[in-house]
Amino acid sequence: MISTGSNATQVQIARLRTISLNDQESPVARIQAARKLLQDHGPSQRSLPIIRRVIKLFVSHSDPDIAERAMKLRARLAKILELKSVTLPKDLEDEPIEISEDSTDIEALALESKPRRPLTEREQYLKELEERIPKVVKQPDGYEPDFLNVNEAIQRVVLKYTAPPPYTDLENQGLLETFLGDSTPLNAHSASQISLHLAQEFKARGGNYSKTFTSIFPPVIIAVQTALCQYVNSRSIAVPPANCLSITDDLGFCS
Repeated sequence: MISTGSNATQVQIARLRTISLNDQESPVARIQAARKLLQDHGPSQRSLPIIRRVIKLFVSHSDPDIAERAMKLRARLAKILELKSVTLPKDLEDEPIEISEDSTDIEALALESKPRRPLTEREQYLKELEERIPKVVKQPDGYEPDFLNVNEAIQRVVLKYTAPPPYTDLENQGLLETFLGDSTPLNAHSASQISLHLAQEFKARGGNYSKTFTSIFPPVIIAVQTALCQYVNSRSIAVPPANCLSITDDLGFCS
């Protein structure tokens, strides 16, 4: 027999999962539901695929606010799972996400709390991930070391801007052009190089998912990264992931 308190919890879990999966809900509502599901009830066997689906749907959204919310959810998930010692393939999020039909069913939720194995859920999850790590050779990310001097680029921006400028298309373009310098035009190729060079510098400064981009760089350089996200998202430019960053490093780079 299920207690009243337990039943109320299962009803809440079912409601949060339903909102997270509902295409009729707004992106913000779905991200908030997934975040509360993770924060209040943890990444259970049925909740984790739902949370991952929400992240995958919105992490590259054209609206910077929605994309940022999804990236913060992704960072929170990584922190809860404590993946510090696990090196995951970059394309993990491209794997199929399987969601069971009874994920929002109250009776099925009652069975979730029953232990099915001697390992804890987190230990089992990490064990399965380690077993799935493929032995692959990373593909080149297109990083060109001589494309620009990242320290000089940072200095140009810091000297010109005493504070982040207003968030507008024009100001964002000005930030990126200042970062590149007068001799380099702003286009899809140079935008990708900005991202790759910032990733290299982030790694060189000891960045990871705990030591995030926003804790390492000054506000005007954080504004450069934000402007870059707006520029590539609004133009559907595919920026390659940096090979110098692990999947958890990338969470810190985007936070």
